[in-house]
Amino acid sequence: MVSKILVIDDEPGVCFAFEKFLKAEGHSPLICANAEDALTRIAAQPPDLIITDLRLPGMSGMDLLEKLKSEGRDIPVIMITAHGTMKAAVQAMRLGAYEYLVKPIDLDEAKIHIDRALETSRKNREMEKLQQELTDLYGTPAAPAAPAQAAAPPTIIGKTAAMQEVYKKIGAVSMSDVTVIIHGESGTGKELVARAIHFNSARKNGPFEPINCASLPETLLESELYGHEKGAFTGALRQKRGKVEIANGGTVFLDEIGDIPTTIQVKLLRFLEEKKFTRVGGNEHLTANVRILAATNQSLEEKIRNGAFREDLYYRLNVVAIHLPPLRERRADLPLLVAHFLSRHEGQEITGEATEMLLRYDWPGN
Repeated sequence: MVSKILVIDDEPGVCFAFEKFLKAEGHSPLICANAEDALTRIAAQPPDLIITDLRLPGMSGMDLLEKLKSEGRDIPVIMITAHGTMKAAVQAMRLGAYEYLVKPIDLDEAKIHIDRALETSRKNREMEKLQQELTDLYGTPAAPAAPAQAAAPPTIIGKTAAMQEVYKKIGAVSMSDVTVIIHGESGTGKELVARAIHFNSARKNGPFEPINCASLPETLLESELYGHEKGAFTGALRQKRGKVEIANGGTVFLDEIGDIPTTIQVKLLRFLEEKKFTRVGGNEHLTANVRILAATNQSLEEKIRNGAFREDLYYRLNVVAIHLPPLRERRADLPLLVAHFLSRHEGQEITGEATEMLLRYDWPGN
């Protein structure tokens, strides 16, 4: 299927280069010199992807992006500019830009982002279709279309605004390798979110290795992470590979990251910076290509103030934060959750009275 890509730039040379390049890639490019004309085209025939300059005559590319988001148009937008300031880049990404590229454009690099953006666009359309099917099935108002990442294995149920924000974050971080901390009370589904990020990333065919940092003593936790050599400690009868080695090419999920001892925090920081580690009892420096996702039900900022958590490690881990709401703050999702679990048991139904009782419950432990 040919993808329609709208290019908005007031420089004829840039438009010509993109038009020629996109045609050669098998796409159907549409060219506009300003945002006002682009909005008319978008209203008449929404494209699969928009590539727009930041600075345009009249309405800017940033204003265009903001307007599209306010209208609920879930079209990926790649922002391009000759003035690559951090402020503009941060603002564009906060407004929901898919990517931010600085001129002169490297077309080989642009192709990578264009291909990924078109895949996101395709998944968004699939999610819209799924949302409509759910609406037809349950008779609930259609929720704003979440990125397709929300439907990835494992299934995450929820249509409230708070969960839509979680879905958007999952979609945003899945296409990169940034470290993420998932914040939430026990039982809110932090590992589900971590798995959703993994299964929608470029690492989805690699291993996903979870570790509960609160359940192991210091020596065993270090061994679980990095492995150990034979004879490293009592009971180490043979060499063992750790999670970071096993998960090479995939993802390691560190649950309850706030509970790791300070000595291991130092080694984790080094691994995040250098991707190098040493097995317990060993001398050889090994490398592993893994992504680190972490989760906590504690305030790491408070632990930093108390000297129990390293501030440099916190900032290395907390590149992106995802906050999961407790069930009591998203009660509107309860009917969907009930329907999901009842679907596993043919012929089972729930009465209105029981539903009302569930809605009134505070759900300690989620």
